[in-house]
Amino acid sequence: MSESFLMSNMSPQRPAFNRGIWKKLEALIRKWGSSEEVLYVVTGPVLAEGLATIGPNNVSVPDYFFKVILDYRPPDYKAIGFVLPNRASKAPLR
Repeated sequence: MSESFLMSNMSPQRPAFNRGIWKKLEALIRKWGSSEEVLYVVTGPVLAEGLATIGPNNVSVPDYFFKVILDYRPPDYKAIGFVLPNRASKAPLR
């Protein structure tokens, strides 16, 4: 997991999003990971033209982030995906 903590692998998130619904989703995935042998998780920003930028390098601030989780072990393949707006939310993950 330490390989994912690189500056080239980061994207700005609003604090209320990162500390809120995104934190809940990441905790849920860690729970799933402790009960499954192998999970594949792909996470990223949804990039588009015209996004707000920050800093001297004009780093884009995404409006949305996605996370896809895959359990690719027979006999039951399982997958789920999320696209969440980069803002505070009290909504349940469902």
